[in-house]
Amino acid sequence: MTALMTSEDAEHLGDPDDLVEHVDARLTLNNADVSQLARMAGVQHPVAGVLAGGFGVTGSLESPVLRGGLVLVNGRLGAADLSQFSMSVEPVDRGFQVETTMGFGKDGDFELSGFLPSAIEPSGSDVPSGEMALQFGGAGIPVAVGAGPSGLVEAQGTVMVEGTISGQFDDPQVDVRLGTHDAAFTLLPTALRYEPALDVRVVDETVNVKQFGVRTTQLWGLSPSSGTFDLTGTVGFEDELDIDLSTTMDGFWLSSTRSAELATSGGVEISGTYPDLRIDGDLKLDDAKFVVGADMLKDTSGFQVDPMVTIHRKRRDVVERVVPKAEDSDTDRMTVDLGIDLGQAVRLRADVPMSDEYGDKFSQLSTMSVDLGLDGQLRVNQNNGVLSVVGELETLRGEATAMGKRFGIREGTVTFTGEDFANPQLNLDASHRVGQYGSVDIAIGGDVDHTSMELTSPEYPDQTDVMSMLLFGKPTSAMSETEGESGAGLLSAAMASVGGKAAKATGAAFLQNVQIDPGSGSVKVGFPLTDKVYLSIEKVNSDSDSDNMTQAAIEWILSRSTYGEVVTGDRGQSSGDIYWRWRF
Repeated sequence: MTALMTSEDAEHLGDPDDLVEHVDARLTLNNADVSQLARMAGVQHPVAGVLAGGFGVTGSLESPVLRGGLVLVNGRLGAADLSQFSMSVEPVDRGFQVETTMGFGKDGDFELSGFLPSAIEPSGSDVPSGEMALQFGGAGIPVAVGAGPSGLVEAQGTVMVEGTISGQFDDPQVDVRLGTHDAAFTLLPTALRYEPALDVRVVDETVNVKQFGVRTTQLWGLSPSSGTFDLTGTVGFEDELDIDLSTTMDGFWLSSTRSAELATSGGVEISGTYPDLRIDGDLKLDDAKFVVGADMLKDTSGFQVDPMVTIHRKRRDVVERVVPKAEDSDTDRMTVDLGIDLGQAVRLRADVPMSDEYGDKFSQLSTMSVDLGLDGQLRVNQNNGVLSVVGELETLRGEATAMGKRFGIREGTVTFTGEDFANPQLNLDASHRVGQYGSVDIAIGGDVDHTSMELTSPEYPDQTDVMSMLLFGKPTSAMSETEGESGAGLLSAAMASVGGKAAKATGAAFLQNVQIDPGSGSVKVGFPLTDKVYLSIEKVNSDSDSDNMTQAAIEWILSRSTYGEVVTGDRGQSSGDIYWRWRF
């Protein structure tokens, strides 16, 4: 083709108008199922109906002539019946006359009509020349149009859109008003009923929010409460996005599900040129309940190779991986100063996993549950992209459940110290009464990433007795021989469960071996010092006064078949032995 083309012809390849002199294209739809077309286009929102009609384009690319129309029969959009839908385009001088009608029976209607230019400027601009003139309005579009996969149900009322758009394509003159009439709907993901009230006007490059209000009401409860949210102000977008908005909340519900309830009051001011916004305000929580399951707090890290490790495989090319730089976010340029008052209204319920080594069989040993009431004040600030939270929350009431027993919360605090707001400092003290034997206390300290938990008893300092009191309601010395034998396995698991929590906090393999005989009161605890040295500490009931009551042993591996052991104790009874394994 290149050989047959002159240089003059090649100059016109960049301009389609020089290659295409005339266009004649037609599209015809005959009883097309709209739902199937929507699925082909990846549209998840429910639509239905049968579409008929067609369009044709003739003329040149510079001045195309468009003519056609569509009609929808038995239509449905969301949960609203579309009783009438028609659209037509007719060529007129230097443009097209467009007409669109949507009828929703007695629930509302919407109409659009006007002129759109078609001619392209000879200067090469892709924007049609000439002034457009569109007007639209009607009784309103039903809120039920939005019903679908989002969980919006039981919709009523309409949203009204009316106004005009005129002027050039590249400099339109806009005058549009948005409003609502008896609008309401239920949103299942938040378990709330919404009643919006809207009065917004868009004039050229300015959005005037005269009213944007929402009343939310709980779906469940003996006496569901309600709250309101109101927003007023202006948004200008002539050259930049200039924002000046004010919000007011009075018992406004953001969520009312079983796992998250949140209602708040207060006000927030938003001003500035996006993204250099300033957000100031004070909020008070009127009601807040959160439930956090153990699955959310478990370590979900998978088996992944550290990025510092490079794996070389034979017959594979090693390519250096370029780590993308973190891009600055628009939110980093915002300045935030918010005060949050918990108002003695926050309740937190959480299941904290201690150790998942024992599965569901010993779930009561591997999970600690807390149910707390919280009060206090927090200050949320952001400057130069650095977000910080400062404040101290106090526990007002509540309980913790560990080892299947309830502990009454005596006192506790959660302290946020600044930029590390996702890892606050914890301090929680609780106590459980064990009948005539006294009490068991639990102390939780540290931070979220490195939490320490200590179980103690003023009456019984031995850790074995503490675990026995929690599991069986009595110390090991008060258990019969039969009870001791049946409970030894569960007690061992409890001791190892606490050890597992300590291992997470310290990074060590602590209490890897626990052997307990509650009937005799003996306990043996062991853990490795290195891969070849093992330390064990044992408490025994000796047969004579000269035998050790407490003794320690160190074992070390000498070879594959031999190992040595040194034992010493509190009564001076010591020994050293070398053992040879012979397997046959």
